[in-house]
Amino acid sequence: EVRSRRVGELDEVTGVNGDHEIENMNGSISLTNVSGSVVAHSQNGSVTASIDKVTPDKPMSFTSMNGKIDVTLPADTKARLRLKTDNGSVYSDFDVKMEPDANKPVVEDAVFGYRAAGAALLSNLSLDRGAVVKWDPDAMKLV
Repeated sequence: EVRSRRVGELDEVTGVNGDHEIENMNGSISLTNVSGSVVAHSQNGSVTASIDKVTPDKPMSFTSMNGKIDVTLPADTKARLRLKTDNGSVYSDFDVKMEPDANKPVVEDAVFGYRAAGAALLSNLSLDRGAVVKWDPDAMKLV
């Protein structure tokens, strides 16, 4: 079993079999050729894991508030994945179907559309008028 808590610098684990629990506040985490189960969290760094063998029926977690996460699992891994990002994108070489989070419904109504297109509309209007156009985003109207 590997347990590590750090507040900076790179936290590296290589070639270890067992349960891994690693947390790093301001640095990255690198797991190379490990096997077993992994719980890895970095607040302000990336998490990179290359796992040779997964322990069946043990949950694993890879999280970062402000960093990239790159996990390599064996090709024959059978898993239920939960992939989520608040700021960024999710990419996978696995055949993964992304479903919206039921707790955070996507709202794409007229207000959303108007706010999304607002900058382009205001730019065009400013160009047409030859002057800066002022906008009240709360009232959604020209000032």
